[in-house]
Parts: sequence; C-alpha cells; structure tokens
Amino acid sequence: MDEKTHIPEVLDTGYFISYKISKVIKPVSEEDIVEFSIVYKCDLFERYLDYSVKAAPDLQKKHTEMFNGKVTAYRKVMEAV
Repeated sequence: MDEKTHIPEVLDTGYFISYKISKVIKPVSEEDIVEFSIVYKCDLFERYLDYSVKAAPDLQKKHTEMFNGKVTAYRKVMEAV
C-alpha cells in the first residue's frame, strides 16, 4: 500500500484521528505472501458511518485503480475493548 498517498488522503477526510500499520506474522508455510494491516482510529462510530457513505467509495475506487489488482483489501470494523 502506498502509505505516502492513500493514508494521508484517508486522514485528510477528517473522519479519523490516527492510524497504525502492522505486518501480519504468518506461519512458515505462508511466508511467500506479505500482508499488512492498516487500522484507522475513529472517535465515534457515527463518524465512521459518515465516512463510509461520503468519502470511502471514491477513496476505495482510487486505491483499486492505483494498484490494478496487485493488492487485495479487506475492510472490517472493530471495537476496542
């Protein structure tokens, strides 16, 4: 993922307050595939819902076009406990 372009664009929407990038640790048998997790932090769930309707579709389309099938993105919503 191009953290120099996509991540700042997501943060510039104003819906998120921070982000974290982690490398997924995998079993030896799966080492040929490198995966990263990018978690964006939002202060209110309602703000995420606004983002998902108002900003996400265009950013997701741009991301898909940028990587042209070279990257797979999975989106999940999580709650900190």
